[in-house]
Amino acid sequence: MSIATSGDPVIQMHRGVAGGARGATAGLPTVSSAGMRPGHAAILEAELGETRQTLTELARVADIGAGGAEALSEQDSDNAGRYDGVKDVKR
Repeated sequence: MSIATSGDPVIQMHRGVAGGARGATAGLPTVSSAGMRPGHAAILEAELGETRQTLTELARVADIGAGGAEALSEQDSDNAGRYDGVKDVKR
């Protein structure tokens, strides 16, 4: 049996997704309507706004996933300590 820690791949994956989503959000461009047809800038800005919102939500959900995985790893550690005195239990 392995006990997860904060360095566990699942926790790191969640943190990586959250960080990537935040980085992508920060990298989204702002719309300049110079040289665009009327209304195109508004359409583009609306789509970028929706993308920004989706990435922000993805980061939030990934943070929740990392927190949940950490809580489970702490629970695994606590539970593993309970069976130290039990014969034939392997970790």
